[in-house]
Formats: sequence, C-alpha cells, structure tokens
Amino acid sequence: MDMRRDPWAFFDHDLESDPTVYVPYRVRLEMRAGGVIQGPAVTVRISEHNARIDFGPEPYRSVSLTDVAAGRVDLRPVPAALDELRVRHPWAYRIWRPDEAIAVYQWTRDGMPAEEIAERLQRPAEHVVVKFERVEALLRAARTIAPRLDAPAFGPPVVHEFASYRHEDEPPPWYAASTRDDPTVYLPCTLHIVRYGSQIDVTPPRGCELSESGWTFATDRLREHVRLTDLVAGHVDVHPTPDDLAELREIHHEAYRPWRPADAKEVLRWGRDEEIGGRKSGRKSGKEGGKKDEGKKSEGKRSEGKKGRARKDRLAAHLSRPAAHLTIKQRLLEATAAEITPPPRTEPAPYLRARHRAEGPHLVQVTELSPPRTVAERHGITPEKATSWYFAAHLTEEQITALRDDPEVDHIEEPQIFHGAG
Repeated sequence: MDMRRDPWAFFDHDLESDPTVYVPYRVRLEMRAGGVIQGPAVTVRISEHNARIDFGPEPYRSVSLTDVAAGRVDLRPVPAALDELRVRHPWAYRIWRPDEAIAVYQWTRDGMPAEEIAERLQRPAEHVVVKFERVEALLRAARTIAPRLDAPAFGPPVVHEFASYRHEDEPPPWYAASTRDDPTVYLPCTLHIVRYGSQIDVTPPRGCELSESGWTFATDRLREHVRLTDLVAGHVDVHPTPDDLAELREIHHEAYRPWRPADAKEVLRWGRDEEIGGRKSGRKSGKEGGKKDEGKKSEGKRSEGKKGRARKDRLAAHLSRPAAHLTIKQRLLEATAAEITPPPRTEPAPYLRARHRAEGPHLVQVTELSPPRTVAERHGITPEKATSWYFAAHLTEEQITALRDDPEVDHIEEPQIFHGAG
C-alpha cells in the first residue's frame, strides 16, 4: 500500500508490539492440508463446527474444524491493574479505530494537551503520547505529510463489561455425562484455566467463547463466565474432528454429538434387553445338548442374530446415530455404572400396594445402575421374568424389606387384578 497516496489508509496496527493495545489471545491452528493459521486475536469462538476468530483490524475469519489437524489458543499476560485502569479510562488497552488515530495525530499537532485528548477518547494520557509518537514515526518513514481530516466529533461507544458469574444446574443423570473418554462424542475443545489458588480443566460439549471480557462456557451442569483479570494463565486446546464425522453426519444427523439423557438411557436398556435375549438363546441350546448344538451356541455368542441386528438398526435409525456407536456407548455405560457406588437410602423405596390383590409375582423396578437380574441375584432371588428395567418374582416379607432398603431399587408393586371397563 502506498502511504504517500493515502497515508491514513494504513495506520499503526501492529497489535503485538503496540504497548497501548492488549490483544488477549494468540491463536495457532495447524491445517490438515498443510500450513498454519496464527496470529494475535481479540475474540475466538469455538463451536462443534468451526472456530471463528477476530484478528483485530482484519475481518472475522471462520475456519472449519474438519480442516484443522491441531490447534491451541493461548491467553497472553493481562496488563497489571487492567480493571482499575478501565474504571477511569474505559477504552484503555483496546484496539484503536482509524478515526481515533487521526484525532490523536491532528489534535496533538494542534497543541491540544494529552490529558484533554485522553479525556475525549477515554484512554490514559500516556497511551495518547505513545500513540502519537508511533503514528508520527510511520508518517516520517513514509516521507509524507498526512492531509488534514475532520477528527471525530463524537466520543467512543459505551463499553459494557461483564462480571464473572457461575451458575450450577442440577447434575444430569450419570448416563448423560459427556467426556473425552467417549469415542462416540466429539468435544471441540478443552479449557485449561488457572486462577488464583486453583487450576481446572473443562471440556464444554458445545464449545466456548473467548472475548475481551473473559471466557464463557457451559458444561453438562455448569454455566460460567470468567473475567480475564481473574485468570492467572490459561490456554485452550482445539481438538481435531474424527476422520469420518462429515461422512457419517450425511446419514446420521446426531453422529458424534453429545447424547441426550433419554437417548443414552434407551441405549442402555437396549443393550440389557439384548443380553436377556442372549441368555434365553443360550439356555435353549443347552437343553438340546450335543456337540452340534454347542457349536451353534458358540456361534450365537460370536455374532448377533438377524433379529438382534434388526432391533439395533431400528434404534440407530430412531436416534439418527451409527449402529456401531450404539454398541460402544452401551459398553461404556455399563463400565461407568460398575464404578458407581450409590449412596445409602434415607428412606425405603416405595411399596405400591394393590387395590385388588392378586396371586402372582411382585414387580420390582430398578434404577439404571444395574441390570434387574443382577439386583435380584444379589438378594438371592430367581426372577420369573426380567426386562431391562424391572424383574418379576414371588417375594417374602423379608425380601421385600431388603429390596426396599436397596439404593438401586426404584419401587416395588404388589400383584393386582385389573378390571376392564364396562
């Protein structure tokens, strides 16, 4: 650009060397196709789809995460006493607009004191002096005299600062949590936050926003905004997308997205129903006996039957997720459940007595932590029937009392007679 023709077309915008400007972030994205996108940034918004970066004077740049091999956003050191300084000068350390640079140069050349310019622009007087020196040095290096332009007659816009906040929601069910250990879920980034006296790592399912004000993010149970001045240090890792994400989402819209609680529970119950079906099949082959039947039994364990595959495919279509992800998710849920120790009950589980008592087995509905058959066997009970969420069995009073004290029992129903209408 020829500054001799238009010296105001380029004004001091070296964001990293300008001591009057604080640009909070340093971005580095390594691209799958080769090359690197990097530089100082004012704001960075990371979602499951892309990273939208404000590089200051340049327009926003949106980068698809499917094109990113690895990435990192570092928090640059915050100037000392930034909060206190911005109470007196709201535009301290913010990027200069072109009209402000023009005003500083012309007003200073006209003899206006730096303190008066600072009051008009809501910036520290020492920053006004430094900015004039930098702009004047640029014009001198270009060997030109800047034409006189009208300085702005209006003040800078009002700045709205956001205070730190932290809002905790009710924790989601254990089967609904999104973690980096789950290969069926893509989480776009991990925040490494260092505050005074604490350090945490957070992986928000839907991404985050890093702004001039601070870091804003939400997890399964937490929504938080952390002001920059509350941070000692920090950085954000940008995770590459799975290689098959784009391909799978053309067919399965929910592929790699965080699981909704109801969907995760449905997968858990589906897996337990399949296990019950496998047990029944195994018992049938065992009765028939013989080497031939044993071979069929082993073969059945190695591969799903046609009915099982059909049920799995129907559930995958219903949830709009790859069938392979259902199997992986179900195994992860069972592994997670096995590590959870439920707290003791504060009161017995409800015992729903029948209005018209009938002869027959009780129904025992359990929580999602263990399969119903497992709960029954723990109490020495052989169920007459078991599904993915309840079992039926004839119970003694002692067994009923013991089951009501079990933290994995939701409620017990007495057998009853149902009278039809009319």
